[in-house]
Amino acid sequence: MTNRGIKKVQGVGRRGFVVSSAVATVGAGVGALISPAPAFAQTKSGPSSAKGRGPITTRQVAEAWFSSLEQNKLLEAQALLDENILWENIPVTPGVSDLAPWLGTYRGVPAVLKSIEVWAKHVRLLSFKLLRLMVDGPEAVGIVHEHAQCVANGNEYNVHAAENIRVEGGKITHYRVYWDISPLIKAFRNIES
Repeated sequence: MTNRGIKKVQGVGRRGFVVSSAVATVGAGVGALISPAPAFAQTKSGPSSAKGRGPITTRQVAEAWFSSLEQNKLLEAQALLDENILWENIPVTPGVSDLAPWLGTYRGVPAVLKSIEVWAKHVRLLSFKLLRLMVDGPEAVGIVHEHAQCVANGNEYNVHAAENIRVEGGKITHYRVYWDISPLIKAFRNIES
C-alpha cells in the first residue's frame, strides 16, 4: 500500500450519512457536528474523472468519499455506494450487539441506511478525523479517529478505526471497519476508569 498524504475530516463521522432528519453515521458511528439535514435520496451518479473520460481510480473514489463527508455533501457520499454494497461492521456478538444494535453485516444501500438510523438513536458524534489514507489497487484504507457520546447517559468515548473500502466500476462495493469496541462498551455500560 502506498501513502500519499494525510487529510483531516471534521463534521461527519465514519460512514457519514444523514438519515431522516437526524444526523447519523456508520461503523462505530457516523454522525457529526453538523445540523440536521434531509434524508438521502437514491441516486446512481458517482464521481467523474477530471475530464469526464477514462476510468475512475480507487484513490479518486476514496478521496471523493471522505471529501463529501467532510463537506456535508451526503448525497454525493451515498452516490459512491454500489446498490449491492456489502457493509461489515463487527459481527453480531452477544453482550455487545445488545449495546450497539447497529453492528453487523448488511447488504445493499437500504439495509445500510437502516443500520445508520439505528446508530443515530444511540450515538452522537462529536468529532471525526481522517488521519491517513492508503490506497493499493482496488482497496483503500482510511485510518480515522472518532470522538462520540452515548445518548442514553452522556458518556463520551474515543475510538480509532481502520475503514477498508473496495472500489469496482467507480463505486464502493465493500465497506469493512476494524475497531476496538471496548471504549464504546465502557461508555455504554457506565464503567468507571
